[in-house]
Amino acid sequence: MNHLKKLLFCCLLIALTATVAVFAQEAKNALLIANNNYSGSIPPLTEPVGEARDLKRALESIGFSVIIVENADRERMEDVLFSFKEKCKNDGGIAFFHYGGHAVQIDGVNYLLPARTSLDRIGQVRGKCVNVNNLMKNMQGDVNIVVLDSCRNNPFSSGTRGGAKRGLAAIDTKVKNSIIVYSADSDEEARDGVFTPILTQYITEPNLSITELLIKVRNEVLNKTGNQQEPAEYGKLLGQVYLAGRDSGIASKTLKGFLDISIYTLASVVIDNEYVGEVEGF
Repeated sequence: MNHLKKLLFCCLLIALTATVAVFAQEAKNALLIANNNYSGSIPPLTEPVGEARDLKRALESIGFSVIIVENADRERMEDVLFSFKEKCKNDGGIAFFHYGGHAVQIDGVNYLLPARTSLDRIGQVRGKCVNVNNLMKNMQGDVNIVVLDSCRNNPFSSGTRGGAKRGLAAIDTKVKNSIIVYSADSDEEARDGVFTPILTQYITEPNLSITELLIKVRNEVLNKTGNQQEPAEYGKLLGQVYLAGRDSGIASKTLKGFLDISIYTLASVVIDNEYVGEVEGF
């Protein structure tokens, strides 16, 4: 009888903590690419690498496995995107991608500019830069989040603009159960050092869905820029996503004392549909 009491007591503790344990096991993978170093007609940036390092620490604090790549050329960017695709296909869970650096849209297609990129004319962009539509195909998680903090002014000098436009265009290639976040709305510019630090500030808050998180970020960015910059997102999410986790409503607690069961006839004990044992009448 004493053995059964102890068993029941342990099962009760397991039941109280089960929901939290299940959530903690969800895969969370992140890839951050940050490019500061540019050359020629493309001006260097000061913020992306430092911002990505801060974001990496924040994501790791909420259970993400994070890969960060700094000042990568096109080959390095393509390689790490392919590796990330394979990892997310195998792990499932949440796939989170963040890019900080120069980008440009040409004829409605967005391109990320690798570090140390030197372009003499717009026609070189397609061959030397990373097509965002191709990037989207590398998002293979159960939930996919893409953040582009790159809606800066056209980085090319006036003599090389050609078909390039400021800001980024809406992305055509969308992945199932995904959301694409822009630091500024399509065709608009973003200021350096504003969006990603605010995102990093809020991303570690528990019980905050991605929708609620982005509303907080949008309001603070608007406030900080005097309503001159408005982040935007385009989503196909199938449900709410909580990057920092969500309380189940059942808290883990340590119980003191003992569990006493009194019955008059023989009975079977079942907890959470699992047979525990028999109790004799007494």
